[in-house]
Amino acid sequence: MAQSLTKSNLKAIPYGKEIGFSRGIMGRKLKDGQSVRVFLQKKLHGKPIKAKIGTWPDISIDEIEERAREYRSLIEQGIHPYSAEEDKRKIRDDDTAEKARRGVTLRTMLHRLESHKVGMVRGNSKSIINDRRSTLERFFKQWMDKPVANISRAAVQDWRKAEHDAGHGKRANRSLIHLNTVLNHAMNIEDVIDKNPMTIFKGQLRNSEPPEKHALDPEECNDLLEMVEILTDPGKVDLLAMKLRKAQKAASTAQSLRDSTYIKPGEMSARRHVAYNAVALLLLSGVRLQELLKLEWDHVFFDERKWKGIGARGPFFRITQYKLNGTATGIPITKYMKGSFEALKNLRVDKFVFPSPMSGSYDEAPIRLLRYQFVTLDKLLPHMKNKLGANLLRHTFATTASRLHYSLDQIDRLTGHTGKLDSRNVATNVYIANSADDNRTMFEAINVAMLGIEDLQSNQYEAVESSASGDFEVVKTELRT
Repeated sequence: MAQSLTKSNLKAIPYGKEIGFSRGIMGRKLKDGQSVRVFLQKKLHGKPIKAKIGTWPDISIDEIEERAREYRSLIEQGIHPYSAEEDKRKIRDDDTAEKARRGVTLRTMLHRLESHKVGMVRGNSKSIINDRRSTLERFFKQWMDKPVANISRAAVQDWRKAEHDAGHGKRANRSLIHLNTVLNHAMNIEDVIDKNPMTIFKGQLRNSEPPEKHALDPEECNDLLEMVEILTDPGKVDLLAMKLRKAQKAASTAQSLRDSTYIKPGEMSARRHVAYNAVALLLLSGVRLQELLKLEWDHVFFDERKWKGIGARGPFFRITQYKLNGTATGIPITKYMKGSFEALKNLRVDKFVFPSPMSGSYDEAPIRLLRYQFVTLDKLLPHMKNKLGANLLRHTFATTASRLHYSLDQIDRLTGHTGKLDSRNVATNVYIANSADDNRTMFEAINVAMLGIEDLQSNQYEAVESSASGDFEVVKTELRT
């Protein structure tokens, strides 16, 4: 006869034996002589099963009986108690996982995005990653430690409206583009959110109209190249630095003091040579920034030679045009480019024409950006109508070619641009040989037109006036002496 389920009966179970209690409850004494494993023994679909209830005294007698009732009810429905427990466990695990998923903060998601980009074949450049990080930390600081799932559409709308009302519309749009990148990653890659609240701004964050294209005029091109010459000449740059220091002492505002200290005498002349000559070559060649900066000395030829079956009668350098599926092409070295290449050749330290200085030495890697150089040139040339940058120099080259009435096919070929994917461009960019000699005359003509050689009058140079923050002048004739 089955025993009643009591503490005394549980304690009295001999070690190694199973004792039956009421309604299918069974108990088996464990090795410690104190604990009893309790289970329910029943038939399910005509077969005997044992379903563990727990271990007494870890669970009380009331808990044993309550769980036994649940098990019997499930068995009567044809359900194994273990299946039901597994379903409950999955629900609990899913609930925990969902809470963890929904608890991922914007800061954590930013780190995951950066790791994801680094792991990709191309990924993002270091500058883009740093820009995205600084933007989020600056403008979305209140959200950085907030779960991504809690960033609502209304919150984003309110933030954008406040920025626009304050007159910072463009800045707000640029910042939201960075935020959108992180939230897209959270939705599409990490599956942390189901919807991106930024979808409400679809088509609104970028300018609906293409940005206006600008180009330097011949006077500005000459001023730029002349300033490059100054900055790569130790004597001239020291004279310039002294004039800036003099202006600093005469300045009356803190801003003037900051603006007039961006260049110092004797400051890393070799590095300055490399970077500022890159600026000059960007203007004169019209190539893309990264195509030029990756240039290796093995791809620079100063004499006549055969290259891929094409005879070159003059100096040229070879670049890889990544927008043309890695197509290699020769860029003629015009007489206006030659000085820069010769100066760089004298400073050669490794295989790269534009090596990257790392901690005072040079690493086996090219430089990646010219941000500091363009900022410095903007300050030294305050009369420039447009902010200097690699795109502006490339626009200047292409615009000059257009003003010389070169065809679109020719300009596409000179700048390594695909144009529209029609039969005209397929023929131009795929089947027609693009040799340095074929394009040499056009490059020479573009350089002459960019610099306005016909209009130049020797020994006539205007002073470069300072910006509003300073009172100094950089007199070009003095700097030439």
